[in-house]
Amino acid sequence: RAPVWPSYQATHGRQLNMSQQSVGEVLAFGRTFEESLQKALRMASPTRRGFESCSIAETLKTEEELLAALKTPTPERIRVIAEALKRDMAVDKIHDATGIDPWFLAKMRAVVSVQLKLTGMGLEDLDARPDLILLAKRCGFSDDQLARVMEGTCTELEIRDMRWEHGIRPGVTQVDVLAGAVEPERDILYLSYNTTSDVSPLDPASQAIVVLGAGAGRVGEGSEQDFATVCCTRTLRASERHVILLNNNPQATSTDMQESDRLYFDELSVEAVLEIDSFEKPKGVLALFGGYCAAALCWQVAELGSRI
Repeated sequence: RAPVWPSYQATHGRQLNMSQQSVGEVLAFGRTFEESLQKALRMASPTRRGFESCSIAETLKTEEELLAALKTPTPERIRVIAEALKRDMAVDKIHDATGIDPWFLAKMRAVVSVQLKLTGMGLEDLDARPDLILLAKRCGFSDDQLARVMEGTCTELEIRDMRWEHGIRPGVTQVDVLAGAVEPERDILYLSYNTTSDVSPLDPASQAIVVLGAGAGRVGEGSEQDFATVCCTRTLRASERHVILLNNNPQATSTDMQESDRLYFDELSVEAVLEIDSFEKPKGVLALFGGYCAAALCWQVAELGSRI
């Protein structure tokens, strides 16, 4: 789980304490900590591409300034940790400043290590290293993030096409919410590059529809989109269509198990929608009720072949 903070202007320089300051939360599933962390950070802040530094951290020129920023709990501290690891600061120093367990910091260092390997590579260089593509995907790097790390030498679409050519696709795996005691009534699924699929796609005859949720609640939007999404899923199921819901907000009513036939707890991103579309082969993707996030996605996935 990761908190969703208000806008940058509202949180800049704000020190966190025991009072609640977040406006929502997201829930990310992965088979490794690295994968879960990066997915959660992207879900919580769509303008971010994962575990990466930020402009605030980059202005801290000396190690003393970095350590001072690390000692103060703020919404930006996770980005300051990324900058400190990028500058090769010792895990022990970061642990002493933040109190974060070294195990987690070592996993964060692994993400930064992969990022540094990819920095400056060209598309042809990466095409010759499918092992590095797979390593990056298993560490939670999105296609868009890989294109950014490679400093504009390629696009997200080129990364995706190359990945598909090498057969690097995520597995669709089930969340065992009942600890194996009984079979779950509904499928709660997520995408992971660290496993193979352990479920089968729905029967094409079911005329399934993928419904895009609104994601985490934010100031100015939230419950109204969730209400509309629930009305949509109930109407579709009443008309005997199977509903596949994509959302990542654990507080939303739409993510209750009884509101859909399949629930994907994953990113509301072009990459995730295309992978689900390719796996499930639904009748179409419905983006009308997911608010700004779904609206921003619909034209992108439509251009890439999904039926909106």
